[in-house]
This record gives sequence, structure tokens and C-alpha cells, in this order.
Amino acid sequence: MLAEWYTSGQRIPRNYPEAYRLYQAIAESGHWFGEYQLAQIYAEGRGVPQDHAKAARWYRAAAEQGIPDAQLALAELYANGQGVPRDGQESLHWFRRAARQNHALAQARLGAIYEQGIDVPANLILAYKWTALAARHPAIDACEILVWLESRLRPEELVQAKVMVAQFEPDWEI
Repeated sequence: MLAEWYTSGQRIPRNYPEAYRLYQAIAESGHWFGEYQLAQIYAEGRGVPQDHAKAARWYRAAAEQGIPDAQLALAELYANGQGVPRDGQESLHWFRRAARQNHALAQARLGAIYEQGIDVPANLILAYKWTALAARHPAIDACEILVWLESRLRPEELVQAKVMVAQFEPDWEI
């Protein structure tokens, strides 16, 4: 795609303004890819002033179409109050949607949220579930956290958590 080439500088000279123009046209047509890329441009300030509010708008558009990377990014904006008011429940909503689609980083974040009790009561069973699911992905190193969680759970709780992991099936939205 030409917009990707302009963004990366591969094959043609890098040109953020032209990439922005192309992604904006794609986004305004309602296509999730353009929405997500335009959100990234605003979030990172590539060729435009950084604007987390505009990033949130476009992440939401792609997230509502079931795009897990957009759901994760929107969750992080709500968790940190960047471009949107800080809202733990809205953040959890988007983390959960991405995690249910087997997004490893969203699963890891949910594990930490439940372990630490951020905007929810601490729940080590759910912390174990989401951390173990995240650990299935090669990019996530959660062995130490899982060992720590196992040491904090009663045997029957650990069994319950492991059953939840075994029974997990992704809920693909797209």
C-alpha cells in the first residue's frame, strides 16, 4: 500500500504528510485499517502534532470494528487519561475485548490489573488466567509471575484458574 511506503520510507522517500492524506481518506471511508493507521499517526505525532484526543477518536472507530490492536491502544489511553478522561471501567472494557480475541499484550495487562486490583477488586484467579494465556505467546515472558501467582493461590483456586485457561476459546470479532 502506498501510504505504508510513505510512512516507512521503503521503496519511496518517507513522506508523512502524504501518508497522512492517504490514511485520512481511507479512515473517512470507514475502513478499519485507515482508522487505525490515522490513530497511530496522531498518537505518535508523525507528520502532524501529537494529539491523543484525535488518536482516541480513530482508535475507537477501529476498535468498534473489532480490531484488537485498536482496542488495546484505546484501553491504554483510558487507563492513562491521554486524550480522554481517565476511566478505569472503560479501559477494562477495551482490555477485555482485545484479550478475548487472544491479544497477548491485552491478556498480560489484564493479568496485572487483576493481580494489583487496578479499578477492580484484586482477583488472583483471574490474574493467573490472563497471565497464563498471555504466556502462551512467545513474545510474553510471564514465568516468574505465574510462579508467584501459583504460590499465592490455594490448591483449589489454582485448579480453578487452570481450568479457565484450558477452556478459553478466543472470541474473534472480525
